[in-house]
Amino acid sequence: MPKIDVARLNALRPQPKPSDNPPEAIRTPSDDAADPMEIDRVPMGRTLRKIKEKVAKHLKRRLMKRKGKVSKRESSGFL
Repeated sequence: MPKIDVARLNALRPQPKPSDNPPEAIRTPSDDAADPMEIDRVPMGRTLRKIKEKVAKHLKRRLMKRKGKVSKRESSGFL
């Protein structure tokens, strides 16, 4: 099996272009800081999509049954 030349692959890879609008840092005061002048910096740019929390099927079924009971009770008009 031939050896992979990493340097050659990196040379062939396109270089990243600098962004026209570089992300600006937002200054937010930190709540737990001892010194009130200390500031956390959060870069503004692309935000990643949050991953859905995985719930087992048997737990989902139990929640759906509970929601169904509650909604029937509320929709009957008797509180």
